[in-house]
Amino acid sequence: MLPLINFYLNKFNKKYSREQKLSKQVIDILYKYQWEGNIRELENLIERLVITTDGTTITIDDLPNDFPIEYSQPIFSNKIESQSLPAYLNEVEKSIIIETYNETKSTWKTAEKLGVSQSYIVRRFKKYHLRISDKKIIED
Repeated sequence: MLPLINFYLNKFNKKYSREQKLSKQVIDILYKYQWEGNIRELENLIERLVITTDGTTITIDDLPNDFPIEYSQPIFSNKIESQSLPAYLNEVEKSIIIETYNETKSTWKTAEKLGVSQSYIVRRFKKYHLRISDKKIIED
């Protein structure tokens, strides 16, 4: 979840020429929230926060009033559960590509939405052994 949070924050900072960052408390809250498998909800929230926050740091006070805040212990640790950083980042990239393709149903639209070239997406499909059948991604 943390890579998706950072991905969308960077995406909307770039789109709106902002330099927003999230406080550790907000990151913890977003990380622990049950997104019910829908990353568009996360994407929309982060876009809203980037647009509406005046300061450079998005704090708990900037979250919508109806957003459930269940802040307790920090979720950060100095390890990535027995994975190397490159392996972890590959997993995250693969997940983002699959989720975006499932939403757009097109490698061109996926590339556009993620801000990369269509050939980049095709190369990643090969790298992660993904193929498309009837507009669905199949992992080989």
